[in-house]
Amino acid sequence: MKFLSKKADSEIVRRNLKYSKVSEREEIRRILREEQNGFCAYTELHFRNTETVYIEHFYPKTENPEKEDDYFNLYLVIGWINERKAKKIAPFLPIANPYEENLSERIEYEGGIFSGKDKETQNMIDFLGLNLPELVQDRQKHIANILQIKENCGEDLDFFFEVFTKDKYNLSFLTALEYELGLNLSHLIKS
Repeated sequence: MKFLSKKADSEIVRRNLKYSKVSEREEIRRILREEQNGFCAYTELHFRNTETVYIEHFYPKTENPEKEDDYFNLYLVIGWINERKAKKIAPFLPIANPYEENLSERIEYEGGIFSGKDKETQNMIDFLGLNLPELVQDRQKHIANILQIKENCGEDLDFFFEVFTKDKYNLSFLTALEYELGLNLSHLIKS
């Protein structure tokens, strides 16, 4: 889960930007897009220009009004997942904090499906809807396409990376791609 991390020195924190101030939301959106390298924090899909994106509160502000302006509770996500994510967090407690440093180590991936190695991470996966059938199907199709690109490139990894990274959308589902390809691809998301 590459895009859930947070920066203690974020511009949002330094400038004390508040979600509750409607006039500051567009700036928060811009900064989150930059910090997340243009990827949805939950689905790991690269944002398309035509996609609706939302500033999402991991802990719903209706249940946790004190977290409305909390930078560590704000993520940029595509509208589709925002609409399908569970609306109440209480049934999913205890839950892993999405920005925990070791979160990736606590999650497994196989065949398009994420599973938590412990109750907190499984609750987080379920709460966010990361295994919704539509998302799993899109993830599997995307992986199959990237594996086909890799096969067509043969053994030349440099050529594969060149072809693969021409469109940032190819880096969507980065955590799943890394599992499937057996490669660390995090260095490719910036630029």
